[in-house]
Amino acid sequence: MNEAILVPLDGSPLAETALPAAVTLAATTGRDLHLLGVMVGPTWMTGLAWPQMGLLTQIPDQQIERSAYQEYLTGIAAGLAHAGPAIHTQVRQGDPAGEILAELAEQPALTTVALATHGRSGLQHIVLGSVAERILQAAPVPVLLVRGAPQRGRPTTGSWCR
Repeated sequence: MNEAILVPLDGSPLAETALPAAVTLAATTGRDLHLLGVMVGPTWMTGLAWPQMGLLTQIPDQQIERSAYQEYLTGIAAGLAHAGPAIHTQVRQGDPAGEILAELAEQPALTTVALATHGRSGLQHIVLGSVAERILQAAPVPVLLVRGAPQRGRPTTGSWCR
């Protein structure tokens, strides 16, 4: 893989607001795009009510979610095909910030991260934390933060780029 820009996407219109800046940066620098989806996985509640049932249903649910995530990333990549840069996709599972940092550590060709941020502050920031802040503090490469504001009625399939 050539040098690439990592773009973490969670399936939301807000996360997709980083795509135009990432595409522009890739086009002007000749880098590829690396779209990363991170499945958060089952919630901590899954096994509390009936631990054995949680274990039995967890694997098929994860396979369905991984497949849906890959389909989502493939759709975004198809919509960006006209933009020029080569596009790679990857789905990981775990803590979003931790998995983004792990991807950076495992893929030396990733030289920049383009990431949307909610721009939370105050109590919301304390309670919900910030993936963007964790990436900004720990990433070994430059981070481009795009403050996103999802548009009402905007589709989540990346149709903005078609």
